[in-house]
Amino acid sequence: MREFNFTVTSPLHLRPCQSQKPRADLTPFRVLAENAAGLGAPSEPSEYIKVCEATYPPGPPINPKVTDYSSSTVSLTWSKPIYDGGADISGYVVEMKDARDNEWITCTPSAGVEDTHYTVKRLRENAEYSFRICAMNAAGVGEHVDLPGCVVAAEKVEAPEIELDAALRKIVSVRVCSTLRLFVTIRGRPEPEVKWSKEGNGALSERAQIEVTSSYTIDNLQEGCFYYFRVLAVNEFGTGLPAETTEAVKVCEVPLPPGKITLSDVTCSSARLSWEKPDHDGGSKILSYIVEMQAKGDDTWTKCSESKALDATINGLKKGKEYFFRVCAANEKGRSEPKCLPASVVVKDTSTDPRISLLSNTFSVKAGNDLKIDVPFKGLPSPTAAWKKDGNALKETSRVNVSTSDTSSQIIIKDATRIDVGVYEVTLTNSVGTTSAQIFVNVFERPGPPTDLSVDDVKNSSTCLIFYWMKRCMCYKYSEGHIPCILPEIYIYGCTLILIILDGLKILQK
Repeated sequence: MREFNFTVTSPLHLRPCQSQKPRADLTPFRVLAENAAGLGAPSEPSEYIKVCEATYPPGPPINPKVTDYSSSTVSLTWSKPIYDGGADISGYVVEMKDARDNEWITCTPSAGVEDTHYTVKRLRENAEYSFRICAMNAAGVGEHVDLPGCVVAAEKVEAPEIELDAALRKIVSVRVCSTLRLFVTIRGRPEPEVKWSKEGNGALSERAQIEVTSSYTIDNLQEGCFYYFRVLAVNEFGTGLPAETTEAVKVCEVPLPPGKITLSDVTCSSARLSWEKPDHDGGSKILSYIVEMQAKGDDTWTKCSESKALDATINGLKKGKEYFFRVCAANEKGRSEPKCLPASVVVKDTSTDPRISLLSNTFSVKAGNDLKIDVPFKGLPSPTAAWKKDGNALKETSRVNVSTSDTSSQIIIKDATRIDVGVYEVTLTNSVGTTSAQIFVNVFERPGPPTDLSVDDVKNSSTCLIFYWMKRCMCYKYSEGHIPCILPEIYIYGCTLILIILDGLKILQK
């Protein structure tokens, strides 16, 4: 008995199913042998096989960062991978490595953790560690992402900060004999000592009570969602009434820095920058991009542009000076870290007048087809384009559309007809100069029948008839026994005079 292996080739892959009950998504298989005499009896059916989408290991998690650290712990957070491999993410694996070693050690359980945050504990004080994170699904463990830089396990020290509510920044008024309560948020590590004083004599009266309360951090909130919170106090007599947030709190953070910054145009007084969107918006919509500049030798950064666009033109620069530029993204939570242009910019005049590079200035199209006229050009700064047809400004419609980029201007005419025939003119203008080019457009279609046909004269001597009609045609002359030849076109009062020679009962015509 011979043994054969056979692979079912399909965009789907198969896997055994524990259940043996026939279902719509389960398929059994059997095998038949064939020779010159025909097909043999089939084998016994196989177990039921479930056909499902192919899965692959997921991509790397994104946006890894350190949220907190101490002398023995480091808290990490990250976002889900962009690509999940076609299956749900089952967990995440966090690995660490001492900066002095080459071996990676798994910190999480073998099955990983389901949350997108994890605190690594039992670290050596003042030791440097590297971390990396990978995601898992049913197909296996995916590619890891490295946490940028090393983390030193040391007590985090933060200078004291005071956050005053907007109402406390003004004069606080209270009725006589009423109770005055002031709530001030403070931060600092280690926990700062709080001391209140009164302007003038400095000391507070005995009637003043000072209470210092701690804050509480709530984990596992969904980024981008809104939440309400409330706090209740408990003592030996029970639970008091709750204090609630008056407005919903959105869970978000500042965005990542913008992507790659590109310098496109530099003139004697301006520079044009463009950049890419951040990889992560922090869970909140990007409200604006802020461009700042710094002159070489200066220590301060000056805001020179703020808009929602992914580009900006910075004007008012001084010729010959050198500048540095950086861009920040901002959402409702605040501004991202700035992204700097890799090199400084020296302001000099690199402007050129517009130049059109047309291979041909004649375009033809069959009636009913679409026509695209592409006019490539060069020029610094980028010129503006204006189109005309037969001397009048070109009107854009649902059929006729104009689009202009930094390097070309394009007209797209859908379902061309005879009304699109004419002379088109494009004019390019920038601060250096102006140039224009004419483009001739013709639309071909089948001719219609001649109209207003009439016989004007019959002459026996020349055996010819003279016809008039309103279509422009070729003139032919025919003599018996000779080949027809084309006569020069003759125009009388806007009509063409056509000579057609009679040959028996035949009329030679084109």
